[in-house]
Amino acid sequence: MDMDLNIVFNPNFKLGLRGWQSNSCKAHISSVNAEDGFSTGTGKQMVCVVTDRKENWQGLEQDLAPRIKQNVTYRVSVTVKISNSIAKEDVKATLRLENPGSQTKYVPVGKITASSSSWSTIKGEFFFDVIPKRAVFYIEGPRPGVDLVIKDIDIRSSTSSKSREAPVETSNIEGCSLHENTGLIRNPDFKQGLEFWYGKGCKVELLDPSSVEMNGLSKQAVLVTKRTSSWQGLEQNVTGRIQGKRKYEVSACVRIDGDTCAEVLATLWTKDKHGKDHFINLGRVMATSSGWVNLKGIILLNETPAAATAYIEGPRGGVDILVNHFSIFAAKKLTSEKPVIDRPEFGVNIVENSGFSNGLIGWSSLGNCSLRLNSGAPLILPNAARDSLMFPSSPTGIYVIAEDRNDYWEGPSQNITESIKAFVTYQVSAWVRVGNSGTGLQKVNVVLGVDGQWVNGGEVEGDPNTWKEIVGSFRFEKKPENVLLYVQGPSAHVDLMVSNLVVFAVDRPARFPILKMQTEKFRKRDVMIRVMDKNGHPRPLVSVTIKQKINTFPLGSCINSYSTKNDAYMKFFLENFNWAVFENELKWYWTEKECGNLNYQEADELCKLCAQHGICMRGHCIFWERDDAVQDWLKELSQNKLAESVQNRLIGLVSRFQGKFHHYDVNNEMLHGSFYRTRLGEQIIPYMFQLAQQLDPSVKLFVNDYHVIDGCDAHSSPEKYLEQIRMLQNMGAPVGGIGVQGHITYPVGTIIANALDKLAMAGLPIWITELDVESPNEFLRSEDLEVVLREAYAHPAVEGCILWGFMETAMYRLNSHLVDADGTVNEAGKSLLALKQEWLTETDGKSDERGCFEFRGYHGIYTVTVEDSRGNSVTKEFEVCKGENVHYVDLKM
Repeated sequence: MDMDLNIVFNPNFKLGLRGWQSNSCKAHISSVNAEDGFSTGTGKQMVCVVTDRKENWQGLEQDLAPRIKQNVTYRVSVTVKISNSIAKEDVKATLRLENPGSQTKYVPVGKITASSSSWSTIKGEFFFDVIPKRAVFYIEGPRPGVDLVIKDIDIRSSTSSKSREAPVETSNIEGCSLHENTGLIRNPDFKQGLEFWYGKGCKVELLDPSSVEMNGLSKQAVLVTKRTSSWQGLEQNVTGRIQGKRKYEVSACVRIDGDTCAEVLATLWTKDKHGKDHFINLGRVMATSSGWVNLKGIILLNETPAAATAYIEGPRGGVDILVNHFSIFAAKKLTSEKPVIDRPEFGVNIVENSGFSNGLIGWSSLGNCSLRLNSGAPLILPNAARDSLMFPSSPTGIYVIAEDRNDYWEGPSQNITESIKAFVTYQVSAWVRVGNSGTGLQKVNVVLGVDGQWVNGGEVEGDPNTWKEIVGSFRFEKKPENVLLYVQGPSAHVDLMVSNLVVFAVDRPARFPILKMQTEKFRKRDVMIRVMDKNGHPRPLVSVTIKQKINTFPLGSCINSYSTKNDAYMKFFLENFNWAVFENELKWYWTEKECGNLNYQEADELCKLCAQHGICMRGHCIFWERDDAVQDWLKELSQNKLAESVQNRLIGLVSRFQGKFHHYDVNNEMLHGSFYRTRLGEQIIPYMFQLAQQLDPSVKLFVNDYHVIDGCDAHSSPEKYLEQIRMLQNMGAPVGGIGVQGHITYPVGTIIANALDKLAMAGLPIWITELDVESPNEFLRSEDLEVVLREAYAHPAVEGCILWGFMETAMYRLNSHLVDADGTVNEAGKSLLALKQEWLTETDGKSDERGCFEFRGYHGIYTVTVEDSRGNSVTKEFEVCKGENVHYVDLKM
């Protein structure tokens, strides 16, 4: 079919009603007279008048399926008016999609408010990646009794000269912005109603602004309802508007209804030139039913897709999504300036009277609770503060008790606004305890109320029987107007006790010399080069040159199938990492989205890619314990069927990849979820480990969780992680390693080191498995990354470190990248490269009278070249492995 032709048969009714059907109503043909009225005679311009309408949905329809092409965007234009009504009425263009054995779907195409006095035009578009059996296009909308008058219907491909819009003005330079008024999303704030918007497997409707608090936002919003699966939501076709090799910024304002909180995602579906589908995350946010939240993201496409649809999805079926706006704009390239900090006063406690030696001066109660002092608190500083706090006052043993608490947030507080400086990382430390309420442990956290928002300054489970150390950190990248420090957490009517609460700026680089000494001890080995002649006699005074080619400490990154098609991405990855983990491609919800429909194609491709380049691989993950990471079809299974599916997953995955992965995260984030344990009992977890080990005896099996080393989550403290590991071991689980994810914000070295020390008590190797740090300022991001990498490399129990991505638009968190979208290595990336260079050994000199040359070098692959005074030389490659004894390398020349 000619792509420029109108696909509607008899679009202007010159053939009467041929090709058209009235939907449970009546229709006849009339002509337009000079006064724009109707007559029964024959004229040049014919119209269809739809009468006897008893329902809003009744109108005129035609099946377009025989003439629709796959993966083509069609634009719609319908000229209409109404009759028999003085008031204006909404008129809609809709598609009814029918497939045998499937539920009928209704897709809104466009809407207009029409009158009887003038013609109006409905505009819209639609796209099919799969052609339905019937695609019935129909005009509907006015209330019953109102006649519908249709003059012309035009539907043709978006490349048609008649329906083509003016081309979008773009820049040819990657990373630069489009014209400031051009956006990929049409009607982003719904001022034109639902024009250009569709429901993806669900229903979408305009929301009455009076039915929900808009809080100063755009007055119009959309309700996405009748959702039965997490992937269903609000969508718009962006085919032909989104381009490859350009960075785009994504913004949406959302909330939910039907649950207290749920993750909302913006996703881009694309089909490449080879017909392969890709689902690309545009951004995510934890949304609630109590207020609007902003979703932000960025994206870079490797190439211009053949087809593309942007949509909002995420919450489980049955939860409605509310959308106030959804936009995608070409991004401007931003640059960071190195922060200038005015007299930061590192190591100085900014909390007044933190030991309560002056009574309650400086302190006040937040809420209606009462404060009083008592003695008996620890007479030492918390561990994490001892090495960083300068001029500490001797602990007095005095503590404050918050009593008569009527809500969880009530407790002692102090305003510290004047002492806070922008760009400075602050450490928090305190001793806390809760009253004996009979309910056992209670969550306690230090909070900073900052300009109407709150920031977590550390969190722990308070114990009525002993004092607990609470640690945390924070930073503000602009000077806040008001900062209130307070302690909260236990339930109402439970007493809260606090002692030695200190907050101080941390000079994080000041710790680096200590870490370098630890690195010298744990990551290097003594090496002796012995140079001999062919008879085995020593060769003194020959030149010896040592160059380290590779540091073999495992340093890797997560990768994904889509990003590996990007040349700049692959260049940086292959040049800088020796390990990999797949971001999503091995997860169960990825490999078996629907029951029995297995897809290992992308995992197989990534395995092959890594094998070709000698990259070692971690397997992430066999199971995921959090409820929101479990497929809907699994949740609907009976206990026996679920147990069977768990076994099939283990056998299918581990057997398929036997010997390919060095590690598996067996059941991800067990400190934060309990889906399988709740459904199948506690013994299911050791069973997962045992069967996985039986299927692949060579692989190390890991636990893996987040917020373990940053102090900001009471659910995942090092102590709770150790308790879980020991419980699993006691139940027979062959736990082979401890995975610490490392999604850290505001890292502080002493906090990380203390947590690693505690975890090391398990006697198992520790891996940082998902490291990323986040800051809009790349200089701060650079220092954040250096802090974590140095701590990991200097700790003897840490055996590897995996970054959770490195390139802009291919990261889980915004502002975490080391490489910009255009391939430029930013300050954070330079920090990584500098550390990699620092952790290589190069030296030279002369052999001594014994023919020996000694040095101490990092573990890795080396070349040694020896050359005598006559220019004779010998080169040899060798590896320095971990060990206490001297490593000998012999050369004969």
